[in-house]
Amino acid sequence: MPASEYMAGFAERTAKGGKVLVNQPPKKPGRISSHVLRLQSNSMMIHYFLMADDKTDTFYVVSFESPVDEWDANQKYLEPILGQMIWDIAK
Repeated sequence: MPASEYMAGFAERTAKGGKVLVNQPPKKPGRISSHVLRLQSNSMMIHYFLMADDKTDTFYVVSFESPVDEWDANQKYLEPILGQMIWDIAK
């Protein structure tokens, strides 16, 4: 199974774990496809950034969790983490 197909199944299964707030389906700008998913599960907000590279058959998961009532304050930590992850994988 290619990494992108595994990613699609992972996203589908993960979405069942809470209230889906963001679901940006796979985008394939180049050889790496990505999927963004954000859920609220009980008192936690969970953001998933998924990437799949079919050429190397590699699947990446970056998750960021925060209590719902602290999400706005903690979200400032998410962008640098994602930015670094995307930069490293694109090399």
